[in-house]
Amino acid sequence: MVQRDKGDGKMVEENEGFAVDDLKKATWAMRKIVEAEVEVKKVKEVAESEMERISTWVEKETEVQKNTIEYMEALLINYYISNKRANAKFKLSTPYGKVSSRKRQPRLSMNDEKVLQYLRENQKDEMIQIKESYNKTELKKMIKVTELNGKLVVVDENGTLLEFISAEVQEDSYTIKTDESGGIK
Repeated sequence: MVQRDKGDGKMVEENEGFAVDDLKKATWAMRKIVEAEVEVKKVKEVAESEMERISTWVEKETEVQKNTIEYMEALLINYYISNKRANAKFKLSTPYGKVSSRKRQPRLSMNDEKVLQYLRENQKDEMIQIKESYNKTELKKMIKVTELNGKLVVVDENGTLLEFISAEVQEDSYTIKTDESGGIK
């Protein structure tokens, strides 16, 4: 076995003595891929089944404790609230924890369209944010990647160099699609 870099930083192991150089060997290699994929699928199915079982067990085993936590928290909060009403400086602190409160601002729900309309009508333009963007799909139709002095550059339809857009060569991508049935339907 020899390890080599696939070009994306991932190492793959290869047999030095085997090479796919005809249809028979390509078919054998595809069959090996299908067999390995079936094994991976089996392992994942077993793992999923076990994870579900464990999840169910955890939920069942912790249900009583969760109910206890919720009940005790409700009791502590009620105790805290009643004492806080009687004494604004009341603090609840035990060796196992503290209870505190914080005044919260009201939650606001806004209808964005109506808020914008209100701001425009009341000359509050400084509060309106305009977010600009461009259509990348249309831009790609307008530009061209070409080579200049051994480097890839981007130009517009008039040939103007667009230095603010860069291009880099990417390796071709390959896909191997297997048929679990082994080609038998």
